[in-house]
Order: sequence, then C-alpha cells, then structure tokens
Amino acid sequence: MRNLMKHFLAVLFCASAFAQATINAPAVTLDASATTATLKWMGKLAASKPTELVGGITDIATSVTVKNASQIGANAVISIDDEHLAVTAKNGNVLTVTRAANGTTAAAHPTGSEVTEMRFKTLNQFGKGIIVDVLRRIQEAAETEIGTAAAVNAAKAKAAQGVK
Repeated sequence: MRNLMKHFLAVLFCASAFAQATINAPAVTLDASATTATLKWMGKLAASKPTELVGGITDIATSVTVKNASQIGANAVISIDDEHLAVTAKNGNVLTVTRAANGTTAAAHPTGSEVTEMRFKTLNQFGKGIIVDVLRRIQEAAETEIGTAAAVNAAKAKAAQGVK
C-alpha cells in the first residue's frame, strides 16, 4: 500500500511540474476510454486578467458582483481564494453562481478578493509520458501486492490442510 501511495504522489508531482499549472486536487480527474487516458484538472486561465469582488460575500451568497466581468465567460467556473464557483448566469458585472464547485468548500470572501476564471488543463506530451509510466507502475505494484496476498493465503490454506 505504501508503494501505491508513493506512485500516486509521483503522479500529482509530475502533473504539476510538466503542465506548468497549480493542481487543485479536488478537481483532478482521470478520464479513460478504450484507447486513451487523460489527466485533467482545473487551473487558472492564463490569458484571463483577474478581477475582484466589489463587495464581500457570505458562504451562502449566490450572487457575486465583480469589478469587471468582461473576462469571465458565460457558464464559466471562477475561483475566489480556494473556492470554485460555477457561473450559471451573467448580467453585466453581476454573476449568479453555484457555490463549492469541483468539491471545494463554500466560504465567505471579503471585498477586494481576487476572482479568476478557471479552465480544465491537460498535460503536455512529455508530462503525459511520465504519467503513463507512473500509472503502469501503480498497476504493476497493485497486481504484485494482490498476487502476493493471494499466494500467502494459498500457502496458509495448504499448510492448514497438511496439519490435519
């Protein structure tokens, strides 16, 4: 189990190092189809200039007023401190939001807090190669541990039969 944890931590480290973005752990997802696997997470949109809250908000507020919402797209996900908020409507600089998106926790935010649009990010090719290798190692370690446990159980069962 310790080996699995080491490999998992290596995946997170490599993803942050080779994607040039900060990982927001609750938003890390591994999507797999029959032919590909893609590691995705939410990261601050590099091209977007942050704006700020015009007034503070409570942890249950669903309306957020920002200084300049022109950089925030409709149906965007925004970040205020450590919380992600899903924008459901936009009217000028007033955003209607769903709180605690992507597994984050709703919190109160004071006037002037930075507001940034978030987007899903993926790894570059070099980072993908490293992640694929680490994921293979995790699978091999899991299979080895499972195989070892099964072998130990089989040996115990055979020993118990011989004792009769």
